[in-house]
Amino acid sequence: MNQSRLMYTRPLTLSIFIAVVLEIINLVLFVFLTGSTDYLVEKVLWTIGIGGIGMGAVLGVFLILALVGQLRGKQAVVGTVFFSVLILGVVSKLAAIKMESINIAFNLGDLSVLYFINGVVTAAIGGAILGWLLFTKAGNKTVSNFGF
Repeated sequence: MNQSRLMYTRPLTLSIFIAVVLEIINLVLFVFLTGSTDYLVEKVLWTIGIGGIGMGAVLGVFLILALVGQLRGKQAVVGTVFFSVLILGVVSKLAAIKMESINIAFNLGDLSVLYFINGVVTAAIGGAILGWLLFTKAGNKTVSNFGF
């Protein structure tokens, strides 16, 4: 695949992949914290479907529109962390807290602050990894070695 095409497909693909991984971590953590597998279908649909695939795709598009071809290196990594925290952390977690069915499924009445903070922190870490993979030479080499 040529470089110009990879420049636009990698952010979308890797954003979805990292968002799904982060949401699986959140799912396992909050199923463990609540000690309940009640509403498991709703939890999986929300975390993997909307939180992982949906918000990961939104993040990928934001990265393509705002950063690809505009910034490189440290600036692009910081921009990626910013968008990741904003989209995967703040927007996604506040939406989950405000949706009554998800709030009940995850028992967020008692854990909403922890859910939000966990989402922002994991989004920042995931954004830093994503930015490094996408916008540094070492990261691009690593991504190529894994076949992305």
